[in-house]
Amino acid sequence: MRRLILVLVALVISCRFTLAQSEPSKPRVQVSFVYPVGSSGFNSIEDTFHVSLNILAGATGGVEGLEMGGFANFTNGSVEGVQLAGFSNVVNDSVKGVQATGFANVTRGHVEGLQAAGFSNSALTDYHGAQVAGFANYTKDSLRGAQLAGFANVNTGGSVGLQAAGFTNYSMGARGTQIAGFANTNVGELKGNQLAGFANISTSKTEGVQIAGFINFARKIKGAQLGFINIADSIDGVAVGFFSFARNGYHQLELSANETFHTNLSFRTGTHHFYNVFSAAVRWNANDPVWAFGYGIGTRKEFKDKYALNAELSSYSVLPDNFDNQEWESLNKLQLSLAREIGGNLEVFAGASFNMWLSENLEPQHDYLPSKKYSGESGRVNWIMYPGFQFGIRI
Repeated sequence: MRRLILVLVALVISCRFTLAQSEPSKPRVQVSFVYPVGSSGFNSIEDTFHVSLNILAGATGGVEGLEMGGFANFTNGSVEGVQLAGFSNVVNDSVKGVQATGFANVTRGHVEGLQAAGFSNSALTDYHGAQVAGFANYTKDSLRGAQLAGFANVNTGGSVGLQAAGFTNYSMGARGTQIAGFANTNVGELKGNQLAGFANISTSKTEGVQIAGFINFARKIKGAQLGFINIADSIDGVAVGFFSFARNGYHQLELSANETFHTNLSFRTGTHHFYNVFSAAVRWNANDPVWAFGYGIGTRKEFKDKYALNAELSSYSVLPDNFDNQEWESLNKLQLSLAREIGGNLEVFAGASFNMWLSENLEPQHDYLPSKKYSGESGRVNWIMYPGFQFGIRI
């Protein structure tokens, strides 16, 4: 090992002597072991090179071509070309080209090109190009291009392009797409799309689509939200999920009766294009009330100022007398109703329905179905069909 080090030092001294003899004022090639042990000595941090070879770690004033370091490269000026290091590259000015390293790239100035690192990339001003990292990417100012990371991407100056991360993306204003395994956050305006395994958040005006495995939140959205829960201050478009709420959206409380249940209380929330219905219903049989809880979806079309048409599909779970009974029983309803506003937010409505009772039981546990004329079975599921009606008020 001692012999190898002596040979490397001798090579460095030889290269330095040769270069000094041939072109002392403008060195174009430098070889170093570790700064300042190299062909240009302490001057390497002030000079610009076409080729810089650093056996362990080197420092240059600039690179216009190729720089390779076994461990690290430090450039006090700018890099135009390719910079490769086993551990890290650090550039005090701008980069135009490629930085590739096993651990981290850091550039204080403008970057135009590619940063690829096993762990992280950082650009402390603006970035045009692509950042690819095993863990995280960071751009302080504007980003035009793509950030691809195994864990997280962060942009604090606004992005145009793509952010894709295994866990989370953060941007302060974006035009493009954010894709994350867990969550996307955009603080500022968003023109584009957010796709996340768990959550999407956009704090200002949004034009595009939010798709999340659990929750979407947008301050003001023009487009669509698709998730288990969708929340917006205002929406111009559609929200599809188990529960959707928009302050300027569609909300109604309904008290009604139908052919099966004497009393039905429902809450509708979402948009006119697509809304959710949460219901509780009861049939007041003597000494044996039948309770049910329902969930449904619907769409509403308003016309001629005071009239509206609602189409809904709902499913009610009928509660058993004995909760130890594991056999399920449901009543499913396809409803069409016509409503008329009679003053303020109050409207009356009436309509028709198609009903289908489904269960593994041969008969309903309670006597509450108005008709059992049309019945049958499909495998282990028994069914009963009958027509119906509904009427009531909404506010």
